[in-house]
Amino acid sequence: MFLVGSIGGALVEMGEAMKRLAEVKDSLDIDVKQNFIDPFQTIVDKELKDIQHYLKKLEGRRLDYDYKKKRQGKVPDEELRQAAEKFEESKEVAETSMQNLLDTDVEQVSQLTALVESQLQFHRQSVEVLEELAQRMRERVNKAQSQPRQKRMPVSRPSFDCLDSEDSNGGWSPSAAPSSHPSTGELTLFIYIRFQGVVHPKIKTC
Repeated sequence: MFLVGSIGGALVEMGEAMKRLAEVKDSLDIDVKQNFIDPFQTIVDKELKDIQHYLKKLEGRRLDYDYKKKRQGKVPDEELRQAAEKFEESKEVAETSMQNLLDTDVEQVSQLTALVESQLQFHRQSVEVLEELAQRMRERVNKAQSQPRQKRMPVSRPSFDCLDSEDSNGGWSPSAAPSSHPSTGELTLFIYIRFQGVVHPKIKTC
Protein backbone atom coordinates (compact mmCIF):
# COMPACT_ATOMS: atom_id res chain seq x y z
CA MET A 1 0.00 0.00 0.00
CA PHE A 2 1.45 3.37 -1.03
CA LEU A 3 0.93 6.58 0.91
CA VAL A 4 0.17 9.45 -1.42
CA GLY A 5 -0.64 13.10 -1.03
CA SER A 6 0.39 15.34 1.84
CA ILE A 7 0.75 12.61 4.45
CA GLY A 8 3.18 10.58 2.33
CA GLY A 9 5.51 13.50 1.68
CA ALA A 10 5.25 14.65 5.29
CA LEU A 11 6.30 11.24 6.58
CA VAL A 12 9.28 11.19 4.23
CA GLU A 13 10.42 14.64 5.41
CA MET A 14 10.00 13.63 9.05
CA GLY A 15 12.07 10.50 8.49
CA GLU A 16 14.86 12.55 6.92
CA ALA A 17 14.76 14.98 9.86
CA MET A 18 15.03 12.11 12.35
CA LYS A 19 18.05 10.83 10.42
CA ARG A 20 19.71 14.26 10.67
CA LEU A 21 19.02 14.35 14.42
CA ALA A 22 20.68 10.96 14.80
CA GLU A 23 23.75 12.24 12.94
CA VAL A 24 23.91 15.29 15.20
CA LYS A 25 23.74 13.02 18.26
CA ASP A 26 26.56 10.84 16.90
CA SER A 27 28.69 13.96 16.45
CA LEU A 28 28.00 14.97 20.06
CA ASP A 29 29.06 11.54 21.33
CA ILE A 30 32.35 11.76 19.45
CA ASP A 31 33.12 15.27 20.71
CA VAL A 32 32.32 14.40 24.33
CA LYS A 33 34.53 11.31 24.23
CA GLN A 34 37.50 13.07 22.64
CA ASN A 35 37.34 16.37 24.53
CA PHE A 36 36.12 15.29 27.98
CA ILE A 37 35.83 11.58 28.73
CA ASP A 38 39.26 10.52 27.43
CA PRO A 39 41.23 13.34 29.17
CA PHE A 40 39.29 12.85 32.40
CA GLN A 41 39.86 9.10 32.25
CA THR A 42 43.60 9.76 31.96
CA ILE A 43 43.47 11.77 35.19
CA VAL A 44 41.59 8.98 36.95
CA ASP A 45 43.79 6.16 35.64
CA LYS A 46 47.16 7.85 36.19
CA GLU A 47 47.29 10.98 38.32
CA LEU A 48 44.63 10.08 40.88
CA LYS A 49 45.93 6.52 41.04
CA ASP A 50 49.46 7.79 41.72
CA ILE A 51 48.20 10.15 44.41
CA GLN A 52 46.32 7.31 46.08
CA HIS A 53 49.49 5.21 46.05
CA TYR A 54 51.58 8.03 47.59
CA LEU A 55 49.01 8.67 50.31
CA LYS A 56 48.87 4.99 51.21
CA LYS A 57 52.65 4.86 51.42
CA LEU A 58 52.67 8.03 53.51
CA GLU A 59 50.19 6.54 55.96
CA GLY A 60 52.34 3.43 56.40
CA ARG A 61 55.47 5.43 57.10
CA ARG A 62 53.61 7.70 59.50
CA LEU A 63 52.45 4.73 61.54
CA ASP A 64 55.99 3.33 61.56
CA TYR A 65 57.44 6.66 62.70
CA ASP A 66 54.79 7.13 65.42
CA TYR A 67 55.42 3.62 66.73
CA LYS A 68 59.18 4.11 66.95
CA LYS A 69 58.80 7.59 68.39
CA LYS A 70 56.67 6.24 71.24
CA ARG A 71 59.39 3.66 71.95
CA GLN A 72 62.08 6.32 71.98
CA GLY A 73 64.89 5.16 74.19
CA LYS A 74 64.18 1.55 73.39
CA VAL A 75 64.71 2.06 69.66
CA PRO A 76 68.13 3.10 68.31
CA ASP A 77 68.33 6.80 67.46
CA GLU A 78 69.51 6.02 63.93
CA GLU A 79 66.46 3.86 63.28
CA LEU A 80 64.16 6.59 64.58
CA ARG A 81 65.93 9.17 62.42
CA GLN A 82 65.53 7.02 59.30
CA ALA A 83 61.83 6.53 60.03
CA ALA A 84 61.39 10.29 60.37
CA GLU A 85 63.24 10.93 57.09
CA LYS A 86 61.14 8.38 55.21
CA PHE A 87 57.97 9.92 56.60
CA GLU A 88 59.00 13.42 55.50
CA GLU A 89 60.03 12.10 52.10
CA SER A 90 56.66 10.43 51.51
CA LYS A 91 54.87 13.51 52.78
CA GLU A 92 56.70 15.71 50.27
CA VAL A 93 56.01 13.35 47.38
CA ALA A 94 52.30 13.15 48.21
CA GLU A 95 51.98 16.92 48.56
CA THR A 96 53.82 17.48 45.27
CA SER A 97 51.59 15.06 43.36
CA MET A 98 48.43 16.68 44.73
CA GLN A 99 49.74 20.14 43.94
CA ASN A 100 50.55 19.10 40.38
CA LEU A 101 46.95 17.97 39.96
CA LEU A 102 45.65 21.25 41.32
CA ASP A 103 47.92 23.17 38.95
CA THR A 104 46.06 21.64 36.00
CA ASP A 105 42.73 23.15 37.09
CA VAL A 106 42.72 25.50 34.10
CA GLU A 107 43.04 22.57 31.73
CA GLN A 108 40.32 20.65 33.55
CA VAL A 109 37.93 23.60 33.48
CA SER A 110 38.68 23.97 29.77
CA GLN A 111 37.64 20.36 29.27
CA LEU A 112 34.39 21.01 31.13
CA THR A 113 33.84 24.06 28.96
CA ALA A 114 34.34 21.92 25.85
CA LEU A 115 31.71 19.52 27.18
CA VAL A 116 29.20 22.33 27.68
CA GLU A 117 29.94 23.79 24.24
CA SER A 118 29.46 20.40 22.59
CA GLN A 119 26.08 20.01 24.26
CA LEU A 120 25.14 23.56 23.30
CA GLN A 121 26.05 22.90 19.67
CA PHE A 122 24.04 19.68 19.74
CA HIS A 123 20.91 21.43 20.97
CA ARG A 124 21.32 24.31 18.51
CA GLN A 125 21.58 21.93 15.57
CA SER A 126 18.64 19.89 16.87
CA VAL A 127 16.51 23.02 17.15
CA GLU A 128 17.52 24.05 13.63
CA VAL A 129 16.50 20.67 12.21
CA LEU A 130 13.16 20.66 14.05
CA GLU A 131 12.37 24.27 13.11
CA GLU A 132 12.96 23.47 9.44
CA LEU A 133 10.76 20.41 9.74
CA ALA A 134 7.99 22.35 11.50
CA GLN A 135 8.09 25.03 8.80
CA ARG A 136 7.72 22.41 6.06
CA MET A 137 4.82 20.82 7.92
CA ARG A 138 3.06 24.19 8.20
CA GLU A 139 3.60 24.82 4.49
CA ARG A 140 2.08 21.45 3.68
CA VAL A 141 -0.93 22.17 5.87
CA ASN A 142 -1.48 25.55 4.21
CA LYS A 143 -1.11 24.05 0.75
CA ALA A 144 -3.53 21.25 1.52
CA GLN A 145 -6.09 23.69 2.94
CA SER A 146 -5.86 25.97 -0.10
CA GLN A 147 -6.53 23.21 -2.62
CA PRO A 148 -10.18 22.42 -3.47
CA ARG A 149 -11.46 19.07 -2.40
CA GLN A 150 -12.24 16.65 -5.21
CA LYS A 151 -15.80 15.42 -5.31
CA ARG A 152 -16.17 11.71 -4.92
CA MET A 153 -18.52 9.96 -7.28
CA PRO A 154 -20.91 7.57 -5.52
CA VAL A 155 -20.33 3.93 -6.34
CA SER A 156 -23.52 1.97 -6.92
CA ARG A 157 -23.84 -1.55 -5.64
CA PRO A 158 -24.61 -4.36 -8.11
CA SER A 159 -28.17 -5.65 -8.14
CA PHE A 160 -29.75 -8.71 -9.63
CA ASP A 161 -33.12 -9.50 -11.20
CA CYS A 162 -34.91 -12.79 -11.08
CA LEU A 163 -35.03 -14.63 -14.36
CA ASP A 164 -36.53 -17.88 -15.47
CA SER A 165 -35.53 -20.81 -13.29
CA GLU A 166 -34.56 -22.74 -16.42
CA ASP A 167 -31.81 -20.22 -17.21
CA SER A 168 -28.38 -21.76 -17.81
CA ASN A 169 -26.94 -19.77 -14.90
CA GLY A 170 -29.15 -21.48 -12.39
CA GLY A 171 -32.04 -19.06 -12.57
CA TRP A 172 -30.15 -15.85 -11.73
CA SER A 173 -28.50 -13.26 -13.95
CA PRO A 174 -27.20 -9.74 -13.27
CA SER A 175 -29.39 -7.01 -14.75
CA ALA A 176 -27.91 -4.18 -16.74
CA ALA A 177 -30.55 -1.73 -15.51
CA PRO A 178 -31.92 -2.85 -12.12
CA SER A 179 -35.12 -1.30 -10.91
CA SER A 180 -34.14 -1.55 -7.24
CA HIS A 181 -31.27 -2.62 -4.96
CA PRO A 182 -31.38 -6.21 -3.67
CA SER A 183 -31.68 -6.89 0.00
CA THR A 184 -29.02 -8.70 2.03
CA GLY A 185 -31.12 -11.84 2.09
CA GLU A 186 -31.50 -11.83 -1.68
CA LEU A 187 -27.75 -11.44 -2.19
CA THR A 188 -27.03 -14.27 0.23
CA LEU A 189 -29.53 -16.52 -1.52
CA PHE A 190 -28.06 -15.62 -4.91
CA ILE A 191 -24.50 -16.49 -3.81
CA TYR A 192 -25.66 -19.77 -2.32
CA ILE A 193 -27.49 -20.80 -5.50
CA ARG A 194 -24.62 -19.77 -7.76
CA PHE A 195 -22.17 -21.92 -5.82
CA GLN A 196 -24.57 -24.87 -5.76
CA GLY A 197 -25.02 -24.61 -9.53
CA VAL A 198 -28.75 -25.44 -9.42
CA VAL A 199 -31.91 -24.01 -7.96
CA HIS A 200 -33.37 -26.13 -5.22
CA PRO A 201 -36.94 -27.08 -6.16
CA LYS A 202 -38.26 -26.02 -2.75
CA ILE A 203 -36.62 -22.55 -2.89
CA LYS A 204 -38.70 -19.90 -4.52
CA THR A 205 -36.21 -17.53 -6.10
CA CYS A 206 -38.71 -14.90 -7.24
